[in-house]
Amino acid sequence: MKKGFTLVEVLVVVFIFVFLFAMILTILVQSDRAFSLGKNKLKEHQEARKVFSSIAYLLRQSSPDWIVNSMHYPLSISENSTRIDFYLPIFNQTSGEIQSLKKVTFKLNPENPKQLLKKIGLDTAQVVAEDIENIHFDYNNLKVSVNLTTQKEAGFNFNNYTVTLRNINATLNETEIIEPGEGEF
Repeated sequence: MKKGFTLVEVLVVVFIFVFLFAMILTILVQSDRAFSLGKNKLKEHQEARKVFSSIAYLLRQSSPDWIVNSMHYPLSISENSTRIDFYLPIFNQTSGEIQSLKKVTFKLNPENPKQLLKKIGLDTAQVVAEDIENIHFDYNNLKVSVNLTTQKEAGFNFNNYTVTLRNINATLNETEIIEPGEGEF
């Protein structure tokens, strides 16, 4: 009687172990990909939320049309709907009255159309979000709608995020207007 295994038996056992190892490795690689995709989707969703929070916070303080010494300073949206301009009231700390209006602009960066820029008054423009594929602003009846599409793998679409303007019929006197010069931004 021989003790031991034949070559065929050893090869069958090795094949079974290689097959099981390949199955486990495939499952691990797929779960890693799913985790990475989920992580990227979460990051894109957070970027979009950050954009909406920034826009909504400032827009809620604005008016569709500020009137200062018979001059109108309205909310405006560009022809291609990728830029919005409006005015933010700046209050006097002691009296609580509006002392100035600062122009606020959100637009896609002409040098890198994946970036959304924000500029307030004469401050330096800031990048609010990266990896933006498209943004579309619309204004109707005191409501500003924002549609946003992100660009990465997940490609989120956030449609009809709506912000209502709170300050209506705003007429001011002796108010300073802070805005970049024509064509500066």
